[in-house]
Amino acid sequence: MSPTANRTLPERIFSLETLLGLIGLGLFGGGAFHGSVMGVFWGVVILGGLVLLHLVRKKDWQKHWAEMEQRSRHHK
Repeated sequence: MSPTANRTLPERIFSLETLLGLIGLGLFGGGAFHGSVMGVFWGVVILGGLVLLHLVRKKDWQKHWAEMEQRSRHHK
């Protein structure tokens, strides 16, 4: 189960991930509006990092490490 599954709606809305997403959107939008390449760049970096964070948190790591351990024992 994901660590965000047990959080309430206000906890999800006022989370660090939401704040980072808003900052990323603000940098991206502001950079696009004002023609600032660096603003667009940092907005894309932040939003891309949040997508990666979501994918990493979604993965079942205990299952993954159990499978890796089983494979390493099988190949010895």
